[in-house]
Amino acid sequence: MSSGIQRVLATAIAFGTVIAFAPAASAAKLRVEVEVTNKARYTASLCGLDWLGGYCHEAKPGETKDFTVYPRHADDPIEIRVVVRKGGSAYFDTSTGGKKSCYEAGGTAKKPTVTQVDCA
Repeated sequence: MSSGIQRVLATAIAFGTVIAFAPAASAAKLRVEVEVTNKARYTASLCGLDWLGGYCHEAKPGETKDFTVYPRHADDPIEIRVVVRKGGSAYFDTSTGGKKSCYEAGGTAKKPTVTQVDCA
């Protein structure tokens, strides 16, 4: 039996055939653009996260930060975080279902908020 397998492998290599197996999930990778605007009077770290991790950028009042997250599928949650320096934090979990999602950071430094808004 092993000689049969060896012959098949030798034939495949001789003809330069490369057989590759890729997981089906890798073909359907989503890309979602996330936009977070700091509408509050505090400086905070604004974060966009997917199932593998995420990115945070510091934002002063009025600044907008953009992130790209890669959920596994449209129903896979993403998380938006607002972490205020010397203050509180807020989290917003959602499934995007689309290619772009927009949020606003607000509230106070001790009690920040995150709300989803329509993208412009």
